[in-house]
Amino acid sequence: VGQSLAEAREAKFLETAKGRVALISVSSTFPDHSRAGTTRGDVPARPGLSPLRFTTTYVVTPERFEQLRLAAGEIAGRPAAAGDVLTFVGRRFVAGPTPGIRTEPNPRDVAEIAAVVKSAATLADHVIVTIHAHESGRAGVTEPAMFLPTFARAMVDAGADMFVGHGPHVLRGIELYKGKPILYSLSNFIYQYRTPDKIPV
Repeated sequence: VGQSLAEAREAKFLETAKGRVALISVSSTFPDHSRAGTTRGDVPARPGLSPLRFTTTYVVTPERFEQLRLAAGEIAGRPAAAGDVLTFVGRRFVAGPTPGIRTEPNPRDVAEIAAVVKSAATLADHVIVTIHAHESGRAGVTEPAMFLPTFARAMVDAGADMFVGHGPHVLRGIELYKGKPILYSLSNFIYQYRTPDKIPV
């Protein structure tokens, strides 16, 4: 987090006897008002977290796509706009041969975070990127959403030595990409309450 988006995106450094470690932390799971913002003229920046936004696209069969287009037109009282993409009930739909859900990381966020990783790699011996991400794939909570491997690999390409996911309370897979570990979720590896005597269930 930080007082502005630039500050929230910054790497933090730890000096150790065996080298300097950089940590870059982001989140894909957050209410929109938690995102840090930039300044606009005399309007101060908004404090908040470093976001990784993503786009969700629902893929349906061509027949179902046309049914959705008709339904959208009936509800709106006018024909739905033509084109390959339909926005209906707040969701983005496209036609395809295999129904499913596709998620893609926001290119601007990826580029901004990658620039920080690249810079940190010149200043530190070890660079760790960590993300808070509850989003899941088709197999359920044990599988990361499609955008997460894309983002993780982009961070390794930018210079990260390790990528660590957390958020869901399950272990997810581990990938070695270009010899660097990507841990999609460490589950409750470290799970700290405020140590109350009793916790309601």
